[in-house]
Amino acid sequence: MDMINEAGKGEKTKYRLARSMKECMKTMSVDNITVKQITENCGVTRQTFYRNFMDKFDLINWYFDKLLAKSFEHMGTGKIYRYSGKLPVKVQLGTFRWIPQSELP
Repeated sequence: MDMINEAGKGEKTKYRLARSMKECMKTMSVDNITVKQITENCGVTRQTFYRNFMDKFDLINWYFDKLLAKSFEHMGTGKIYRYSGKLPVKVQLGTFRWIPQSELP
């Protein structure tokens, strides 16, 4: 992911946490994911998580902001920036969950 390579040291930790959150979301709903699972999956402490984010929803919002900013950066340049995840995400009133391709309209 080139966003990670472009990030500074502090941002790289945030991207590692986001990648861990995405991995957890492949097998369970956001409501069932704990900060402990996120941090253990990427090898950082809970203290590091809370130094960067208020909670798991803050992490999700931060990551979506980064994706949107990167997409807007490329508007009008002929480049397309797409999320490279295998499963699409559905957003409803602050609730995030992975939706399998087969369930999309």
